[in-house]
Amino acid sequence: MRLTGASGDFVEISVAGYQFPNNTHDDYDSNSLLIDTTASVNRRPWTSRDACLLTWEVEWPANWLEQLGRGDFSEPDSSFLEPTSGLNSLGSTTTG
Repeated sequence: MRLTGASGDFVEISVAGYQFPNNTHDDYDSNSLLIDTTASVNRRPWTSRDACLLTWEVEWPANWLEQLGRGDFSEPDSSFLEPTSGLNSLGSTTTG
């Protein structure tokens, strides 16, 4: 998923694979996903890869972003199992 602003700034998030692809016996380790993030703000790019989402957590961010796209800011943030991962909305940037 890639989001691009009018200025050209962007963030791209994708699933790179499983953190432990051969683990099938532990509910958490066998569902831990490696997430690639690429972004550029003010023409300063950065990338990261981190095991920060579980398979059952992936659907929520997509639904949340669609909700924000419709202008629904009723759910401003969320966190995941990993304490360093989360999403926050700063609210609508449109006027009118």
